[in-house]
Amino acid sequence: MGDLNLADVCWKYSTAERKQSRTFLECVEDNFLMQLVREPTREGAPCGAVCRGGLVGDVVVGGGVGNSNPEMIDF
Repeated sequence: MGDLNLADVCWKYSTAERKQSRTFLECVEDNFLMQLVREPTREGAPCGAVCRGGLVGDVVVGGGVGNSNPEMIDF
């Protein structure tokens, strides 16, 4: 799981503009990973966090740590 900073990825349709991002999406699919965070976590952009399906549930976005810009993700 992690914040991948792939702004050109459309998680809804699993598409991307850049070749590097398309290669990443292929890797996600090949390894049965899923995008679970659908809400913006930083400046209106979705997080791009992925993890193995079925291992994480009840994902909630909100709050922050101190004056940190990104939203906290709790699961």
